[in-house]
Amino acid sequence: MAELTLEEKVFLLSRNPTTGRDRATYGIDAALGGAVLIALARRGCIQVVDKRVSRENAPGPAEPLHREALSLIESDGKERKAQRWVETLPRKLKLQERLGVGLAEKGLVEDGRTRFLGITQKKFPRTETGDEVVRPIERAVVDALTGVDPAPTEETKLLAALLAAAQLLNRFVERPDRKAARARAEAFTAEEPINDAVAGSVKAAEAAIVATIATVAAAGATSGT
Repeated sequence: MAELTLEEKVFLLSRNPTTGRDRATYGIDAALGGAVLIALARRGCIQVVDKRVSRENAPGPAEPLHREALSLIESDGKERKAQRWVETLPRKLKLQERLGVGLAEKGLVEDGRTRFLGITQKKFPRTETGDEVVRPIERAVVDALTGVDPAPTEETKLLAALLAAAQLLNRFVERPDRKAARARAEAFTAEEPINDAVAGSVKAAEAAIVATIATVAAAGATSGT
C-alpha cells in the first residue's frame, strides 16, 4: 500500500473507529484543509507570507486532490488569507467524503454513509486492516506528544499539531499530560526544518477552529442557552 497522505492520516485519527463519525467537537474540516495546504507548501507550490497564500514556481503536485486544491488557489486570482483556504477547500473539494471513500477503496474503512433529511451522515468505521495501519501512526503521535519519543519525524510533528489544532488531544493523551502535550504540539511547528509556509498552514487551521468556536458561543449567547 502506498504511503498515506497527511490529510488521510488526519482523517483516520479523527474518526471514532467503531462508529466512523468525526469525533472533533468542532469538526475536522479545518485540520484537513490545513493538511492539504501543508502538502502544497512542502512541495514548494505555495508560500504563506503575512498569513496570505501565494503561488510559487514549483511544478504542480502528482496527487489529484492536491492538484485540484492548487488549481482553485490559482484560479482565484487573489492572494487570500490561509485561513480562508483552510475553511473553503474542505467544502469545495468535499474532503471528508472524498478521503473516506478513497480510504474505503484501500480497505482501511467501511463506507457507511447514509442520508437523513437530505443530509449525508459521513460514517466511515475502521476495518481490521485499518486498525493495523492506524495503530503505529497513533502510537507515534502519542509518543511525540508525551515526550516518549524525543525526536519524532516531521510528518508526526505536523500530524500532532493538526490534531491539537482540532482540539483532539484529549482523545490521545491522558489528562495529567495534556498541558505539556499542547505545549509540545505548539512547539513542533516552530522547529527546524519546518518552514514558515507549513507552520502558517497549521496556524490557519487553528484560527479557523477558534473562529468556529467563537461563532458557536455567540449563537448560544444570542439564543440564551
